[in-house]
Amino acid sequence: LKQCNVWLYLDAGHGGWLGWAANQDPAAQLFASVYTAVPNNRVRGLATNVANYNPLQLTVSDPVTQGNPTPDELSYVRAIGPKLTANGFPAYFIVDQGRSGVEKLRDAWGNWCNIEGAGSGMRPTSSTPDSLIDAIVWVKPGGESDGTSNTSATRYDSTCGLADAKKPAPEAGSWFQAYFEDLVRYANPAF
Repeated sequence: LKQCNVWLYLDAGHGGWLGWAANQDPAAQLFASVYTAVPNNRVRGLATNVANYNPLQLTVSDPVTQGNPTPDELSYVRAIGPKLTANGFPAYFIVDQGRSGVEKLRDAWGNWCNIEGAGSGMRPTSSTPDSLIDAIVWVKPGGESDGTSNTSATRYDSTCGLADAKKPAPEAGSWFQAYFEDLVRYANPAF
């Protein structure tokens, strides 16, 4: 991490969690306090939408985003970026689009577990629609399970049993072949 060509990006949730108007200023202040407290700082910015489903830019209105001023990751970056700078953190972003190829899938914005029908999104690139975004990335391996749908498992999370979660699903971190195949099948752009 001491190399001059290595940069760190801190996880910044996504627009559905921290993009709400009441969350933006406290989040920017918190991230800036972490940034300024790091000696020999190699933090370049924030990673958004890691292992989540928000598109970079919505193409159709999604009912689960109603009322949120940042319904996609581009609007989240554009909203929180200036607030970070105002708090002493001149942040840049990387945005995960590895599972963001299909919109309007979740029954609620907080649903996160192996969402049924998800597809891989924009390919990783450094060609982005905003100078605050360094790159589009795929952070979480596409076939890695978010969690098991087995209600008797020790690590079961009820989110993995919701109607919009693909079942049957293995334990978190395990390879989930059927989910991987869906990400390829529903990829947008297509492979």
